[in-house]
Amino acid sequence: MKIISDGKEFIIDVTVADAVSSILSVVRDIIDESDKIFYGLKINGQEVYEHFEMILEENKATLETVEPILVTKEQWTVDTLYSIYEYTHNALPKAAELVENFYDNPREDAWVQLSYLIEGLQWIHSTSEYLPEYASLLGSSSLLENLHTAVTQLDLVLIGDLIQYEIVPYYEKIQTQLAATIEMR
Repeated sequence: MKIISDGKEFIIDVTVADAVSSILSVVRDIIDESDKIFYGLKINGQEVYEHFEMILEENKATLETVEPILVTKEQWTVDTLYSIYEYTHNALPKAAELVENFYDNPREDAWVQLSYLIEGLQWIHSTSEYLPEYASLLGSSSLLENLHTAVTQLDLVLIGDLIQYEIVPYYEKIQTQLAATIEMR
């Protein structure tokens, strides 16, 4: 089995007991020596972005190649901003539906959708830590705190209000500002 990175090849014997540990150790060394950001692994040509150890273990018998996916900070930034743009674009219509659901006694699926919305907000907020130049746009800690309080108190009207008057405008602002940023890059 070969690990391939920047034209270099590292051979690993997958028949030994600790083969997966050896693979991950070589990959960590490659990442440590690189000035790029680790994105994922390409395992036998298939891109994988999580659960590396489990996937390598499950496919150990058929492993042929493993390639770390490394990107520049600039490319990672562009990809992340584009993902946020896409997410907010797709979330806006669902947020509008949620507003009506929370003003009108929400069903179980509305609570599930709200949990997805909260996860999305948390993800956007967490990216502000890695993109300090966008922290003022992407940071949303007070919004998350207010939403947490409303959910904890089961204040359905407040949840609807927060979605309509804070989350929707927040997502629209992200859309507007990121559209210009993405076009410039």
